[in-house]
Amino acid sequence: MIDARSAQVLQEVFRRESRSVLQYVGDAFPWTTTDRTAALDRLQEILHEERDALARLGQFLYRNHIVPLVAASYPASFTALNFVSLDLILKRLIAFQEQSLAAVESDLASVKDAEARRQLESLRDVKARHLEALRSLAGAAPEPMVTS
Repeated sequence: MIDARSAQVLQEVFRRESRSVLQYVGDAFPWTTTDRTAALDRLQEILHEERDALARLGQFLYRNHIVPLVAASYPASFTALNFVSLDLILKRLIAFQEQSLAAVESDLASVKDAEARRQLESLRDVKARHLEALRSLAGAAPEPMVTS
């Protein structure tokens, strides 16, 4: 049985990450040019991998008779990400992912149950890989054309 504090932390992580900027972007379609379709495809892979990681965390909670908490909707401020360029979204996602990774790492300190820790460490590892992938995608953005 998972201790109450570990369960509470996992519920909060699940709630927070289920309505994250990254998850929102998965439902918003960034604008990009045809030369960036590979980057857009990679971003979609990252989004799906993160959703899968959250689904595994939710399944773990259910197996332990803990109801995952989910916020009713995304924050209204996220609508500023609708219809913006892929490169702008990548910059914002990097900043978000840095904050999110730091939060998950901080949450680990409160989780004492060994299996619960493994679940959270797994999510942390996915987020760390995704942060590097997002940085790589942003670094691969073409330089703007300068006309004279």
